[in-house]
Amino acid sequence: MGRVAANDIAGRDDRLDPVLDTSIAKVFDLDDGTLFGAQAIGESGVDKRIDVLATAIAHRDTVFDTRDYDLAYAPPYSAAKDPVNMLGMIGANVVEDIADIVHLDEFLERKDEATVVDTRPPEMREAQGRIDGDENVSLGELREWAADANPDGEVLTYCKIGKSSYMATRVLAEYGITARSLTGGYYRYEYAATDDGERVESVPAE
Repeated sequence: MGRVAANDIAGRDDRLDPVLDTSIAKVFDLDDGTLFGAQAIGESGVDKRIDVLATAIAHRDTVFDTRDYDLAYAPPYSAAKDPVNMLGMIGANVVEDIADIVHLDEFLERKDEATVVDTRPPEMREAQGRIDGDENVSLGELREWAADANPDGEVLTYCKIGKSSYMATRVLAEYGITARSLTGGYYRYEYAATDDGERVESVPAE
């Protein structure tokens, strides 16, 4: 299942209450990418995305189709690549085995035994918070880190919403390091609860 979580106001990096962001999850066939279902949470633009995805499901469209949809765009209301497109890109990468992602439940089970790498710049990390026990290696410094690194166990990457952490997995693959990206990123982690209802542990913004 591909997930995307992002600010739906293009060109801005506001820290909004999570209900104001648009977060979408969808279920699809891992063999051919056919859409089976979708869910969206948020206040702005949620109905539009669900309308589009509901139509896609009715027409038995795939993640490859939604990746290429030409949807209305204006900077105050959406990004040039709509969340529906971004979700399609994530799904297509999963189907084609380009992206190796890890969902939150598995991430929580494995992070203590893994090397967890935060690919955000230090200033963003300080402003947004972080996962305790991680390493901070921004995307621009990752090649230097990978050339000298000898990770003990698997590598799990994360960023704000999952974009730069995905790019990090591709860079690390060039150095023979297998890494998986936390889908939904730190936003997904920060606002999640464990099965018993307790909030996951994170280090708050400074």
